[in-house]
Amino acid sequence: MKISVFGIGYVGAVAAACLVETGHEVIACDTSEVKVKCIQEGRSPIVEKDLPELIAKAVKAGKLTATTDYVRAIQETDMSLICVGTPSRKDGSLNLDYVVALCEQIGSVIKNKPGFHIVVNRSTVVPGTIMNVIRPAIEKTSGKKAGVDFGLGNNPEFLRESTAVEDYFKPTQIVVGATDQKAADAIMSIYDGIEATRVICDVTVPKALSTSVTPGAPTRLRSVTRWVTSSKNTALIATRS
Repeated sequence: MKISVFGIGYVGAVAAACLVETGHEVIACDTSEVKVKCIQEGRSPIVEKDLPELIAKAVKAGKLTATTDYVRAIQETDMSLICVGTPSRKDGSLNLDYVVALCEQIGSVIKNKPGFHIVVNRSTVVPGTIMNVIRPAIEKTSGKKAGVDFGLGNNPEFLRESTAVEDYFKPTQIVVGATDQKAADAIMSIYDGIEATRVICDVTVPKALSTSVTPGAPTRLRSVTRWVTSSKNTALIATRS
């Protein structure tokens, strides 16, 4: 699959390199020309074990490119991952300005783009952000409806600094929330080849999980409703118990 990753910080850089390693083509996009240049030259923009080697390998193979051109990044891919920063404000709340601005840009591009583009959030946000902030921003500028004209999902990361690459390839669980089954299946498919408990749920559930689960801690997931799925290892609509 062709995937655009927005934000070449910690989450985005790791995701971009690991996605290529599992067979995808990635366009990394950022407003920082310094970070973009790092990727273009096959260098890691962050310090993380094993990441420099993965990025160098991906760039050399022509499977990982970087740009500041968000229009190109969206138009030339099937799925976009939101990995931009959400810094804390003085009152402790998260600043979603970067997320909102990006979602509005994505909406403006998919407005005239044919096909079913899928947008996946991996940025740190609080529960409710997907439906109350991200979805309205994309729908407003695109004139399209989530779950009908484009896919919208949530795929929280459970990565620890210094072991992020290992955590990506050996996760305890892969959690995907989506507005529709087509988007859910497509998002989960980017992890094909990685062994882990797979959970597909309503788009509002994953962020609640990610904010209550410590990476590496034992976690039990139980199914509380049923959706149709082809994978026997996938529980649907899950909560922590």
